[in-house]
Amino acid sequence: MLIVNDAAGDFLQLSFGQGVDGIGSSQVTQQETAIFLQAYGDPSIDEDALTYYHYAWALQDIATFGEWVFFLPDIGADTRRAAVQGFKEQFTPGNIVDLALTSTRYAE
Repeated sequence: MLIVNDAAGDFLQLSFGQGVDGIGSSQVTQQETAIFLQAYGDPSIDEDALTYYHYAWALQDIATFGEWVFFLPDIGADTRRAAVQGFKEQFTPGNIVDLALTSTRYAE
């Protein structure tokens, strides 16, 4: 998701990824980024909203995987292992925790 302020001053909420920091570096290709920017021009990005979004998404993912591992006793071992793996992946370079921690607003 990307939140931009268009020429009319309206905020647009768009599903998006690579190039403009969505939820992970593997969400869209550089070519898709170029096509998006060609269609919308050079949007101004609301850095505060984008930073908030990164942290909110990271927290949501961490909580969900934690719930699967610790609080859902009826899920199978394979699902529990997949949740642990998913949790770990949130902290790899280019994924949501990394994006949150390096968001422009708080990276200084």
